Amino acid sequence: MKKVNFKNLLTIFSALIFGASVVGISILQVSRGEVMAQDEEEVEVIGEKKTEEELMIASEDKGTESAEEAEATKSAEEPASAESFGEAKKVDYYLPYPGILPDHPLYWLKMIRDRIMLAFTKNPVDRYGRLLLYADKRVGAAKVLIEGNKAELGVTTATKAEKYLVQAIDQFKAIDDPGKATPEERQRLVKAAMKHEEVLTGVLDKVPDQSKSALQEVIEKIKENYQGLSD
Repeated sequence: MKKVNFKNLLTIFSALIFGASVVGISILQVSRGEVMAQDEEEVEVIGEKKTEEELMIASEDKGTESAEEAEATKSAEEPASAESFGEAKKVDYYLPYPGILPDHPLYWLKMIRDRIMLAFTKNPVDRYGRLLLYADKRVGAAKVLIEGNKAELGVTTATKAEKYLVQAIDQFKAIDDPGKATPEERQRLVKAAMKHEEVLTGVLDKVPDQSKSALQEVIEKIKENYQGLSD
């Protein structure tokens, strides 16, 4: 009886495993290639459909634009109504949140804090910014108070806002650095004053007659301030 050569068997077995692995990898690559080809075909079909949809949408948009242009031309040819002339454009200026209001029992602490911070602000540019911030916050507080049926306190707060605004304008004029006192910053200050006028004019009808003249005086002073800046 012949001896079994385990070394030869091991070699044959390894060769069979290697061959099976090669065949398996080849099959896997072919399958993957077929899947990729199928995906490419689907993408191509989707792309064609998308192109057709885009053409249809573009055609519809073009028709819509033509209709809108015709409507705009018609509107331009028609005389404007009195209502359209009466509409006032909102001033593009952000007013910060006013925080606690003057009717709050701890508001006096806020006033002390503001005065201390202002006293320690020596840089002209920073001081101008802080004064404008105080003015903006107080005009916002005045609006909330007047709308909350606290007109007298609201008018008093509006007066303080106008005083801070005047100080901010004076401080801006005192800035020596042309790189800081720019025309853009001047325009921002003008917009701030115009926003103050807009806000207070908007609540003027909610103020009783005995306080209305005081608020009107504040509004007139604000108007004089920003007109002086614009000159």
